[in-house]
Amino acid sequence: MKRFIVLLMVWHVAASSTAQNISTDSTVTVNLSFQQAKMMLLKANITLLSSYYDVAAADAELMQAKLWNNPNFVWNQDLYSIEQNRYFNLANQKLLQVEYTFKIAGKYTNTVKLAKMGVELSKLQMQDVLRSLLYDAGEHFFALQAAQQKQELYESTLQRYEQLIQSAEERLRVGAMASNEVLRLKSEQIAVKTESTQNKNEVLEEMSQLRMLLNLRENVRIVTTNEEPPTSEVSALYLLIDEALKGRPDYLLSVKQVDYQHRNLKLERSNVYPDLDFGYQPHDRGSNWVRPYQGLELEFNVPLFNRNQGNIQLAKTKITQAELQTTLNENKVRNEV
Repeated sequence: MKRFIVLLMVWHVAASSTAQNISTDSTVTVNLSFQQAKMMLLKANITLLSSYYDVAAADAELMQAKLWNNPNFVWNQDLYSIEQNRYFNLANQKLLQVEYTFKIAGKYTNTVKLAKMGVELSKLQMQDVLRSLLYDAGEHFFALQAAQQKQELYESTLQRYEQLIQSAEERLRVGAMASNEVLRLKSEQIAVKTESTQNKNEVLEEMSQLRMLLNLRENVRIVTTNEEPPTSEVSALYLLIDEALKGRPDYLLSVKQVDYQHRNLKLERSNVYPDLDFGYQPHDRGSNWVRPYQGLELEFNVPLFNRNQGNIQLAKTKITQAELQTTLNENKVRNEV
């Protein structure tokens, strides 16, 4: 996975320079096979690159979750002494204290595990985005290819109609053809031109969608080329249901979401227990009856009213929601296969 992410960023740099070169020309024609289109998608698609940064953000959250609390340092001293009419009289009173907060009831462990599951979810989301983008790219690519091939037929047919009409008009001048036959040919030509115009609009629409997927400028004209797909790719189209359930990122993502919400419920339950603040006073002079004074301090809030009831109920609701979404995605995968 890390190797894939590194390659993705390298390809992005290469694609950026390519896009800059393309933008300098007024109109550029690019011949693309489906395999080349997929490589360009991996290099330059903005949505895919954005999902990569979601993974990086999840890694950063995991790093933050692993960090321990910082200790707290307290310094207290006498500001003004009424008896001696002096400021900052250190000999009269000063206090030094060090505090540290300890998380109990598995809060630290559950937080780290939840962050790790967040990284796994982000990676599955990126794989699902990639799968969806490849599907969209294939759909628009082959729709564009079919429309362009159809347009070639229309152009060839219109050229033949031009030749037929010219020949028919010559024959009409010499009286060898009826005028209604010439009108019939012109009417058929107009109908073909109308269909050709509609097909041109379809070519422009599919080309526009493909340019957005490949992050190409509006002045790039894409010409699709025929290519035999690899054998492994053809066989991958006929996956069994069990194999699809093991390999589909969207289904695996929903399954991982259930585990994530269960872990979140454990974290919310552990948040019921208060954190413990331990403090040590190595030196306290002037504020206690024993001089100098050394003391130990323990602080925690009492969970009397707020026992995290709302967040626990929310976590339970999220579990039920995630389980229903998993069932829906499983049904979707089975029917799509």
